Amino acid sequence: MSANILLIGEAPNARDVKRGLETSLAGKAAGVVGSAALVRYPLLLEFARRTRWVNLLREWPGSKQRGSAFPMDDAEAMAQRLVSMLQRGYAWDRTDRVIQASPTMILLAGHRVGRAFGYMQDDYFASRDPIDDVDAQVFVVPPPSGLGRYWADRRNQIRARAFLEGLVRESDAIELSL
Repeated sequence: MSANILLIGEAPNARDVKRGLETSLAGKAAGVVGSAALVRYPLLLEFARRTRWVNLLREWPGSKQRGSAFPMDDAEAMAQRLVSMLQRGYAWDRTDRVIQASPTMILLAGHRVGRAFGYMQDDYFASRDPIDDVDAQVFVVPPPSGLGRYWADRRNQIRARAFLEGLVRESDAIELSL
């Protein structure tokens, strides 16, 4: 099975980059998402198996008072580049190799990534208008970071778990119809 979910994050985590981890949802981030969303480990593995991970920024941009310093101009330029590639059925991976990518679902990790793609609404998990000429559902989801207060609220954890379970179910339905 090919990956049919594309998760687009901000940038590699500084700690994980130092440790040489190759995925955006590795190390601490995987633990945050898995435990905070009350996700059973098999579901997290299935979600990871169906997902390609890319970041808008190639390098961690450094930190500021709270969280990372996120250069929006650079992120918007990279988002435009990625949209252009997706329209032709491609993306890039963490090593900047061009890869085939025709996702049926695109998850933008965090409001800042959503804004880089032009989505200004602040509600997580709501379906967004599609990206021009890219045939995929688009959602803005909470970033897999332990820094935000989002993951501390049990209602958000339950909502995130239901969303992830729904993605896996919908991914099954799409795959069976192909």
